[in-house]
Amino acid sequence: MPCTKSFYIELRGTDPRAIPRWAALGVGLGAMLANQTTAVLAAMVIYLGGTAAAVLVAEFAHQFYPHGWVLGTPVVAPAVASVVMTSATSLFDHAPPPWIGLAVLLSYALGFLTAGLALTLRRDLA
Repeated sequence: MPCTKSFYIELRGTDPRAIPRWAALGVGLGAMLANQTTAVLAAMVIYLGGTAAAVLVAEFAHQFYPHGWVLGTPVVAPAVASVVMTSATSLFDHAPPPWIGLAVLLSYALGFLTAGLALTLRRDLA
């Protein structure tokens, strides 16, 4: 298989602008959970399960409340927020602007870092 540019982009995985935010989110999650295996499993559930749950809830809610903005609410999931933040075009109908994805991902990262710091200080001082 020849190494083409599209293959390289596919291997690269994610946009460099999202990597520091995901790293902060991971450090905070790792600090919150004492067991490394639990932290990795929680990150996988947040990434995969959170995305699926957000999309399913938005689609279900849109059936009963048919307004366009409801279809943009899956951005509350960190994975969707990351994609919305790094995308140059609108990925789906009623997708919010990139700064919303940035705000959501930063909120998760700061929340996890703050909770991880508080739990670490509590464990160390107890």
